[in-house]
Amino acid sequence: MLLALIALGLAFGTTELFAQDKGSGGGAVSGARAFRTSCTNSDLVGPFAFFGSGSVLASPVNGLAGPFSRVGIFEADGKGNLKFSSQAAFNGIHFHQDFFGTYTMRPDCTFISLVDLPFSHPTIQPFVLHATFLGIISDQGREMVDLFMNPPGVVIYGRARKQAISRCTVRDLFGSYQLDLNGSTLDLGFPLPFSGGGRIEVDGNGKVIGQGAFNSGGFAIPGNISGSYTVANDCTFEMSYCVLAEDGKTCQKNYSLHGALFNEGESAWVIMTEPAMAIVLGGLRAQ
Repeated sequence: MLLALIALGLAFGTTELFAQDKGSGGGAVSGARAFRTSCTNSDLVGPFAFFGSGSVLASPVNGLAGPFSRVGIFEADGKGNLKFSSQAAFNGIHFHQDFFGTYTMRPDCTFISLVDLPFSHPTIQPFVLHATFLGIISDQGREMVDLFMNPPGVVIYGRARKQAISRCTVRDLFGSYQLDLNGSTLDLGFPLPFSGGGRIEVDGNGKVIGQGAFNSGGFAIPGNISGSYTVANDCTFEMSYCVLAEDGKTCQKNYSLHGALFNEGESAWVIMTEPAMAIVLGGLRAQ
C-alpha cells in the first residue's frame, strides 16, 4: 500500500510539473497579448516626443542631400490631424520646422500620414515638400515608429514616444542623466564620424555640470562639463555646455543641444545644434 501511495504521489507530481512546464515554456501564448485588429484614429492621440534619422539621396534643391536628423514634438488629436514642431539638420544645414499633417489609421494599427514640410533657409530656395509616411503604433498607442515612403530618394526612420508630461518648467529637467550622442560632422566638408557621452547633472534651475568625452574623426576630447539650459512650456529644451580643459577654466569645445522630454521627464531625445555642421542625434536617460 505504501509503495502504491508513493507511486501515485510521484505520478501526480510529475504530471503537475509537466503541466507547469508546458504552461511556462516558449510555446505558450501569453494571455497579456493579442492580435490587435480594431485600431482607429483615436488610438493615436496626445503629445509625443520624436526623432528622425537617415539620409537624403535626392533633393529638389542643392545643399540638402546627405545625412539627416530631426528631433521635436507633435500632437495627434485622435481625429486624424497632426501638428509638429521640430529642429532638423539636412547635410549640416540646421533650421526649425513647424508643419501640419494628417493620418489615417488602419484596423491593424498601421497608418499612413501625409505632411507638408516647409523649407526656408538663407542658403536654399524656399519650397514645400509633400511627404508620405508609413507608421505603426505599439504599447497601447504610447509608442510609434514610422518610415519615409514618398517621394523617392529619401531614407528616413523615426520613433516617437508619448510625453506623459505637459506645461513644463526648468524644474522638470532635474537630476543626473546619462548622455549619449552619435552621428557625423561636416566641418571639413565631408562627413566625419562623431560619438559622445557622459554623465550630467541638471539642477532644476538652469545649470548643468558633468563629465564626458566627445570624439570627432578619431580625436577624443574628455573633460568636465559646465553649462546652462532652458525648458519651454511644450517640454522642449535648449542646452549649451563647454568641455573644460584640465585647468577647469579653459573651454576646449562648445556644444549645444535641442531636446524633447518624454516619460515624465525621465528621458529625452536630443539633436546637436552646435557645432553648426553637426548631424548628431542622442538622448538623455535618468540614472
